[in-house]
Amino acid sequence: MRTTRNVTLALLLLAATAYAADEIHFTVTGPTSVAVDWRGAEAELRYGPTIAYGQTAFGGAPSHLPYSSSGPWREAKISGLSPGATYHYAIGPGSDHTFKTPPMPGRSGFTVMVQGDIGSAAKYPRVAAVQSLIAGQRPELVLCVGDLTYGNAHGQAAVDNHFNDVMAWSQDAAYMPAHGNHEWDSAGDNMLNYKGRFDLPNPQTSPGSPTISCCGEDWYWFDYGNVRFIAYPEPWSGAWADWNTKARVLMAEAQADPLIDFIVTFGHRPAYSSGHHPGSSTLAGYMNAMGASFQKYELNLNGHSHNYERTNPQAGVTHVTVGTGGSTLEQDGTCLWLGGCPPPAYTAFRAMRHGALRIRVEDNSMVGEFLCGPAGDTGSNKNDVTCVPGEVLDRFAFGSTAPVPPPDPTPVPPPAPAPVDTTNLCANPSFEASTTGWAGYHGATVVRTVVAGAVHGAAVASVIGPATVIDFGLDDSPAVVRSTVAGSSYTFSAWVRADASTAKADLQLREYAGSTKVGSTIVAPAVNLSPTWQRLAGTITAGRAGSSIDFQVRVTPTRASEAFQVDGVTVVTNVTVPPPVPPPTPPPSPPPATLTGYITMSGFEVAAGNLGSCSAVQAATLNSSTVTRHWRWVGGAAAGEDSLAGRIPDAAFEQRIGPVPVGVYTLEWWWSNSAGPGCRKGRTFVVRSASAPPLPPAINDLQVR
Repeated sequence: MRTTRNVTLALLLLAATAYAADEIHFTVTGPTSVAVDWRGAEAELRYGPTIAYGQTAFGGAPSHLPYSSSGPWREAKISGLSPGATYHYAIGPGSDHTFKTPPMPGRSGFTVMVQGDIGSAAKYPRVAAVQSLIAGQRPELVLCVGDLTYGNAHGQAAVDNHFNDVMAWSQDAAYMPAHGNHEWDSAGDNMLNYKGRFDLPNPQTSPGSPTISCCGEDWYWFDYGNVRFIAYPEPWSGAWADWNTKARVLMAEAQADPLIDFIVTFGHRPAYSSGHHPGSSTLAGYMNAMGASFQKYELNLNGHSHNYERTNPQAGVTHVTVGTGGSTLEQDGTCLWLGGCPPPAYTAFRAMRHGALRIRVEDNSMVGEFLCGPAGDTGSNKNDVTCVPGEVLDRFAFGSTAPVPPPDPTPVPPPAPAPVDTTNLCANPSFEASTTGWAGYHGATVVRTVVAGAVHGAAVASVIGPATVIDFGLDDSPAVVRSTVAGSSYTFSAWVRADASTAKADLQLREYAGSTKVGSTIVAPAVNLSPTWQRLAGTITAGRAGSSIDFQVRVTPTRASEAFQVDGVTVVTNVTVPPPVPPPTPPPSPPPATLTGYITMSGFEVAAGNLGSCSAVQAATLNSSTVTRHWRWVGGAAAGEDSLAGRIPDAAFEQRIGPVPVGVYTLEWWWSNSAGPGCRKGRTFVVRSASAPPLPPAINDLQVR
């Protein structure tokens, strides 16, 4: 009797296994169509706009049969869908998931994740963490830029394992692949395993493609909302030249289409790389010419080198290597980078770290952020950056002036907007008395500074970044908006500047219900920091009542200890609110006209570590020969110069100015030698009455007695 029960249970388990679907993923194949692929005997797929489904599709054998296992392999092609719509689906008795059709042409508001050089968690344990990171972003698309499974290195089980590992996200986000060398370049695997698992939109055939998987689906292209995505093939004989000819036609069409804002290419091999696999000059030549011809072509995505690297724009195109999907990092020598240390001039940022790239596409902007993944080790996965999983390690953005997309097919007239209450909700918008209500993040320091030319009043917030090159900025703490009204809009703005910087600044808004994020992150278009004040502004619409809005002014630095200034923060809403309680105002000082005093400055710091805007090269030049030091008090109080032999001294200057009226004075000094003018440094002093209240320690305080 016991034997009979065991046999029955075994038969039931076998039956359940035979009909269970796995390796489930889908591709978008057109504006109103998708294709779902899976392995399993269950052939029926139910789908519809709700969990009631209501429609049925059947999975037949794909045109190319994978051979990693016996299958059976299923592919259900579903058409006649509505654009920009979400559909629920289930395979047989399986669980409910959703797929989305592409937004209408010109529309935006979607997230794309990018990874390459992935593998399976059975061989590379960090794969699972990266796939979980991607799933947590809830993307619409995931671009996998080649070397998907490493079946040629680890056997056919690795292929099946990979497609099960990515089910962390692939049942609810489109899996859009590019082919890599590990899909075809050795006897252990071939393209049947991949062409048989994906139905690709607008498939193209390349010359030189492997005969065993001939023909078609060597590369493809598709439009998704306001972006044209164009894949590129592997470098088979004649393949790139053929792609160049055809892709230029596609780019010309997109350039002329007012509903396309951006053109993005993606593939496996890099055009530029300082990692283990150098860039291809042939590919770079084609892409440079495309960038020079088509203004909307701004981004290329690739893998191959197992690292993250972003270039400065090359002929208008930024190239990003994202070979960080989980397989072993590729490292060379103690520097870790085959291209050497420091990085080449074309590199804007690079990191030896696993992770994934998140791209958020909006109406007039595309923002990319590389998210930190699992930590490495002291062996073959060394890291050269330290970060917390999910943290943004690198950030870049593009803007567009494309026209507003057309309305939806069945538009609903929006309600008349509520009048905007211009009352500034921010209680301390210009830092006149303190930095109360503000904090730095990612190790940034916030200091109140009195400057000439502030946007409002006489003080600003100086934000100094950490000693590591990581995004940092100013955060409202506590939040200015701590209890939202659902459906209401909140507009935040701030003015920013920097004395000497090549960094970019932007403004980020996020809604939180407790610790849970609500809706999408709003990112205002970035500006290049300069000595001129520039305004950042962004608007967020509250999705819930009682939420808080997290407000950050962020900087993506190009060097450690970057600094910038913020002033004139405003927060307004279309909800009528009482005005904020202003911070206490210090008692006024006596009128400047009735008080005078002296400024004495001696022994100011001019050591090599405190050379203001001096570069290391300038400092070395100035310290190697006789220099002339110049100084002036801004405002014309006095000026002078002296000659100094050899290294710039730490303390060799004394200047007494006065009597002068009560006020703010800035001393500026600089150096020059036979090589020409040097670099400048300045310091602000306050001349005040002895009876005035104490000033913060950050201000150099010289009293009038």
